[in-house]
Amino acid sequence: DGAVLSEALAKLESKEREEFAALSGKDDLERIIKNCATLVGQNDPLGTGPRAEVGVYLKCARLNHACRPNAVRAIEDNVMSVVAQRRIQAGEQITISYMDDNFLGSADRLTQLRGKNVFSEDEACLCDLCTASVEVRAASDRRRERLYKMRETFIRRPDPELYKNMLELMGEEKLFAALMGESAMVAMIELFSGKRASSLTAEDVHARIEVGSKVRLHRLEKRPELNGRLATVVDRYESASGRMGLELDSGERMAVKAQNICVVRSDPSDGQ
Repeated sequence: DGAVLSEALAKLESKEREEFAALSGKDDLERIIKNCATLVGQNDPLGTGPRAEVGVYLKCARLNHACRPNAVRAIEDNVMSVVAQRRIQAGEQITISYMDDNFLGSADRLTQLRGKNVFSEDEACLCDLCTASVEVRAASDRRRERLYKMRETFIRRPDPELYKNMLELMGEEKLFAALMGESAMVAMIELFSGKRASSLTAEDVHARIEVGSKVRLHRLEKRPELNGRLATVVDRYESASGRMGLELDSGERMAVKAQNICVVRSDPSDGQ
């Protein structure tokens, strides 16, 4: 709501308003909200339900994306922290991932980032990985494809040895555990807590996604033009069909397999 945002901005100190306007290089409220807003106020600990609030964290909003980031953001009581995931050298840029699924290959990552308005159609990611040699990028794509398959198996059948192997491969790919994805994290927590470890299924995980949740489409083969697009869950996961009902921002409704969506995490470029 433009009136609500304008009222909130009016309450800021003049220096904060200047810093806010500088996020887009010009005083473009819509562009700043689309590219820098973070969803907060989620109503369940897994972060799968509808969010009620939007915030712009001025310093964190300036963190750039990298496909092999060195930090992750965390929000508690509406306070955002940036936590290093490895030793960051003096003078090295602090980076985070804007991705909803970090196990995608380079081509799919670029499609998702363009869908999130991080890059235009004629721009590409310039992080260290995406500007590496063809051989390095190809090896990375192979590892991430393996990780994608391992994760899907782990979600269906949580197994300590598989989890260990996944972490080892993530280490080779220079990814940290927090990037394995929400469904895998849920499976891991329930596995090692001993709660429903032997009976956890993909349906259990998908059933946690509430109506009103924001998701992003990916790996659609019949309608690839929709990959990277945001949608809202309007019908919960149905185990018989293996699908859930979504509504695109255009108003179009569609039933999509759970494997073709990823829940949108708090992200400075969610495009909302």
